[in-house]
Amino acid sequence: MEGGCFVLKYDKKVLYITIGVLLFFPIILFSLYLYEDICLTTMHGLTVWYTIFDGYSLCDFYAIPYPLNTNPAYAYYDFFIYIIFAIWNIPLFVFEKITNVSFMDHYITRLYAKTIILFFLVLASVQVKKLTMKVCNDENKSNWSVFVFIFSITVFQTIFVIGGYDIISVFFTLVGINSYLDKKNKKFVVSFACAIACKMFAAWIFIPLVLLRKKKISHIFLYGIGGISVIAIPKVIFKIHTLVNGKLTAFSEFGPGEVSNMDLINDFLWSGEAPITIPSIPLLFFCYFIIWVWCWFEKEERKNAEVVYISLISIAVFFLTANTYPYWLILVSPYIAVLICYNWTEVSKTLFLEACFGIGYIFTKVFSSPQCYHYNLIVQMLKNEEFSMDFYYIGLYNILNKLANLMSITSDSFRTLARSVYGASFILLIYYLRPKLESKDDILIDNKKYFYWKAACCIFVSCIPVLGFVIRKVIY
Repeated sequence: MEGGCFVLKYDKKVLYITIGVLLFFPIILFSLYLYEDICLTTMHGLTVWYTIFDGYSLCDFYAIPYPLNTNPAYAYYDFFIYIIFAIWNIPLFVFEKITNVSFMDHYITRLYAKTIILFFLVLASVQVKKLTMKVCNDENKSNWSVFVFIFSITVFQTIFVIGGYDIISVFFTLVGINSYLDKKNKKFVVSFACAIACKMFAAWIFIPLVLLRKKKISHIFLYGIGGISVIAIPKVIFKIHTLVNGKLTAFSEFGPGEVSNMDLINDFLWSGEAPITIPSIPLLFFCYFIIWVWCWFEKEERKNAEVVYISLISIAVFFLTANTYPYWLILVSPYIAVLICYNWTEVSKTLFLEACFGIGYIFTKVFSSPQCYHYNLIVQMLKNEEFSMDFYYIGLYNILNKLANLMSITSDSFRTLARSVYGASFILLIYYLRPKLESKDDILIDNKKYFYWKAACCIFVSCIPVLGFVIRKVIY
């Protein structure tokens, strides 16, 4: 007991058992949902092995469709993510070669394909704990940071509902930040190179961290080359192969796999869908220019907590000034978890605001990305009936539309309201998570209800597609 407040302290084993028990039901629900993006990436990961063992050159990879799909699609993501999926899915490749049946035709193989997400969630949680220990130097807080990270609405919607694999990029980014704080520069660069190859958005964190520590243009340039190496080297190899052999790759037009970077820029930066936007000014680049210049001219060595806070601000700018896909939001989760534990005396405010910004984001994206939350996820996993595009809109979408009608507003107005709540609570959360200028000992509050309410909100989020199942069976 300290200063009249009991210390919120669990035995480490008891805490992790509690996490496991609370995750039991969400993991059951996890096994009932399937989002199409991980299916396609798994197919293309398996295509790496088909390319090798069917006698093709690996440089032809982007021109070879997954052979067991009736509607073949070509790979279009960067090659590194397919290497990770290829390694994880070796058992599926062996299964397919023996049976000549796609992993998509059996529930157990579809479920195995998803488990890569849980594996990297565990790895990322270990890195969150290490990062919190560096920031707080407190074993109790580092253990609780795992709870705060896993039971985050941003983590739950990505992992347990959508089944997005952006957690892979999160893992490599966290390894990079831990290496940065340990002053292991080579590991820092290699880790971020892998993170950027998985998801380019890791560069939003990499650039400020480099500028904080390196001031010479030549050093910054070399770090930049290292940071893009894992993504650039395969691109160069495939491009040269295309020029020499005239075969299709990710850099030539092959139809369904082609993605236009300019289209993505137009959709996500200038679409007016960002929480904060000025039509005539792309605020994303406006804000990043300010951050980068400040970091470059900053001479003082920053504390570990401040480095994590700069990382949070850097990735938060992206989510506040650009339109985003729902499963990307997990990219902010680890830094929020670490800083919540660092600013322990603000825990009631920060946990409340975290829940508000997570729910506000979901209510926004239910309208703009309905395919991520509804009955279609259950049908794609269980194959309990023939798939229909109408399933994208059966679930929370129906409920929020009815709520908007009761409020006598349109669904677009409701989405704007939700986006405002998301943006405002996110900004206020960032404010409360700032490292204090004056160091003081935090008093751990013996009030576990905040954490259990947080867990309850997350478990409710994991049930969102079940609403679609209920509405489908009761109404339709």
